[in-house]
Amino acid sequence: MQTMQHSIARPSNELTIPQTQPNLASTWTPLSALFVPELLTEIFKHATLEDLRVYTAVCLQWEEPAQARLLETVHLDDIAQMRYLHTKPTFRRYVRYLVTAVDFDTPIHELLVPELTFSSKDHTPYGRPMNITSWHLVGPVPFRPSKFLIRGINSFSITLQTFHVHDSIWLDLEGFCDLLNALGNCQRLENLALPTDLLFFLRETFEERFSLCEQAFSTRLFPSVDRPRIVHLQLVSTNRRYRLCAKKPMKALHTLWLPHHNCPLSFADTLHLIVGQGEDLQRVLPVTPNLQSLEICCEHPRLWANFNQLLKAPLKLPRLKSLRMGFGQMDALSSFLRVVDIPNIESIKIRYEWIWHPFHSYSSENNLTNVIGEIAKLGAEMSFPELLKEIRLEGSWYTPPSTPVAPPKWFQDVFSAMLSNNVQIVLEQISLGQSVFMKAHDALY
Repeated sequence: MQTMQHSIARPSNELTIPQTQPNLASTWTPLSALFVPELLTEIFKHATLEDLRVYTAVCLQWEEPAQARLLETVHLDDIAQMRYLHTKPTFRRYVRYLVTAVDFDTPIHELLVPELTFSSKDHTPYGRPMNITSWHLVGPVPFRPSKFLIRGINSFSITLQTFHVHDSIWLDLEGFCDLLNALGNCQRLENLALPTDLLFFLRETFEERFSLCEQAFSTRLFPSVDRPRIVHLQLVSTNRRYRLCAKKPMKALHTLWLPHHNCPLSFADTLHLIVGQGEDLQRVLPVTPNLQSLEICCEHPRLWANFNQLLKAPLKLPRLKSLRMGFGQMDALSSFLRVVDIPNIESIKIRYEWIWHPFHSYSSENNLTNVIGEIAKLGAEMSFPELLKEIRLEGSWYTPPSTPVAPPKWFQDVFSAMLSNNVQIVLEQISLGQSVFMKAHDALY
């Protein structure tokens, strides 16, 4: 049987289009891909600030996604940023993180409103919802905060997740209650740093001030049904947290609102706590049952009024996994470890101004020996904590050029118990600038 071959004749006028596969190995990018908004947004996430400023001038298609990245964080004192937002109000919707002074004098709740939209019914203008998720207040401590602070919080209440005051705010009881009520309306608020000094008349005694606080919190605080659940809580200024400048206890009244039944915030889900006074710590612990991370930078525990009682009945933190201690005196570390019950601890960080390298700081030899001895008794029934994996020594120190790299014998002997239990010893040198007031990026969040 002969095979029949059939051929189909193509019309002479038919255009033949060659079928070619795209060359994925080519370094050339299609020109159209350079103007896809989604692709540009993803690319610009990895660009530096200097590059983003260049990209804004490339073309109109690149300006908006580049400016969107540049305007994510807005400093109220940045004249260039504020001028740009004034000339192009449609770009205000890209602002997510706000940094201002505590006593800013600009009605920020009006300034950052995106372009106005008009109602279809009566054509009345209304602003779009704010997109601010984080607000940091920095700078020297003023006598009073801005008069626009409460209105700003109310304007950002739908989206605000972080409210961080880096240095103490001075407020009277009425103003402080207004601030707490405003924060209580921020349903998505999770991260709160609120170091506050309450103002009283000098002639008032401590008992009178305590009574005034109780009366104000009972009559002026109005908790909502769905209170914001705080996850990160900081009750000490950023400056005091890093400088370890607490020397003596203070009769603190600024945290009386925390355990109050009218408190507009919930701390049942708080996982991370930073405190600067022993009294604050003891006041907060009953309302934070799920605490997993604690940082304390306060006065010597022996100065606490109930230190002897705590030796017999230590503070119980059964869920705590991470502990960071910062004291002005090394022996305060041992004293603090004696008054806490943390059997499930996994990481311990010691923050201290060492002056000399910890390996060769002979003045701290005895103190470190005592600290390690107390750590070895943190487990169940005074045993070694089974979950402990890391001890980190943090701080600033000077290392002479002739200093040996290997730790001396006394240091190895001190940490022999740690090494035998597979605990890692880490040294982390931290250097701080000369400025007394920390900047926003020095915060925890």
